[in-house]
Amino acid sequence: MKLLLQISSWLKNKYLVAVCVFAAIILFFTMTLLSFQYGITGDEKVQKDYGEKVLDFFKPQKTKNPLSPKESEVLSQLSEGLSYKMIADKIGVSYNTVNGHVKNIYQKLHVASLGEAIAYYYKHLKM
Repeated sequence: MKLLLQISSWLKNKYLVAVCVFAAIILFFTMTLLSFQYGITGDEKVQKDYGEKVLDFFKPQKTKNPLSPKESEVLSQLSEGLSYKMIADKIGVSYNTVNGHVKNIYQKLHVASLGEAIAYYYKHLKM
């Protein structure tokens, strides 16, 4: 049960969680069948090591931030729900500068919308 809770906390996408749960179930049953077939008594350390390897495989990896410090700051503010104008006032730049930063963010992250940029921020940059 702990394994399932850790996987679901790492992955917010319900389909990916389902795939992870399915993989864990297959791994469990495969190990159980092998232990019956070969008369293995079931070394818990070996099972724990395999479980950790499965978890590590599905754990999101933190990627190198391709954004400049100002672009990262703008994306962080956007993820908190601030508008372009509010961000401009808060960091002391013009509205057009913030708009330019957002365009650069879209280009560097290869996204087409604010929602995609914020999702990328939460999945890869903010940990």
